[in-house]
Amino acid sequence: PAATTIMDMSVQGLFVLLLISSWLWTGYEVHAYSSGAPAFQCGPMTPSHPQAPGLGDGPYEVTTTVPGTYMAGQTYSVTVGSTDNTTQLQGLLCQVRDASVARGVIARAEGDFMPSSLLFRNLDCRAENGATSAMSAITHTTQINSNTVSFDWTAPAVRGAASLHVVCTVVQGYLTAHYLHIPSTSFNAPVVGVTVVGVTVVG
Repeated sequence: PAATTIMDMSVQGLFVLLLISSWLWTGYEVHAYSSGAPAFQCGPMTPSHPQAPGLGDGPYEVTTTVPGTYMAGQTYSVTVGSTDNTTQLQGLLCQVRDASVARGVIARAEGDFMPSSLLFRNLDCRAENGATSAMSAITHTTQINSNTVSFDWTAPAVRGAASLHVVCTVVQGYLTAHYLHIPSTSFNAPVVGVTVVGVTVVG
């Protein structure tokens, strides 16, 4: 009977330990989604998740309404979504960077993102990658749980890189997959000194 009692206590202790571990892990997972990307990820745009990143763009794409050449100070729409219109995304970090820089290489973020809802917030990357403003990056505030999201980006008033594109790291799930530096189609900066529709581009 004494041995049985000890065994029962051991089983109960193991059950409690597993329960606490499960609670801690779940809390960590939710916390990872809820706050969005931290500032120290502004450069690498690589989440600290347990699994390795997926290959290429995965089931996602990044599209914009930016024409071949953007207008300084003009606002455009950016959409991040699944190519199959089914796969959901739970988190993201997006910036507009120099399109001539190789994928995954750190580059300055340009322009301003405008969060479209309380699901998103700006991330100040000025100290991390020389971003042009405190609004040059956008991330989530809670689990998105949608197959497509959109928000606005305003082109910089002062010309930076000659060619830009939107770059997004997308999290499908904390314990499933994430995909790094998914690019949109690139677009060009206006030529310095040229006036377009009453706006003169300065260098």
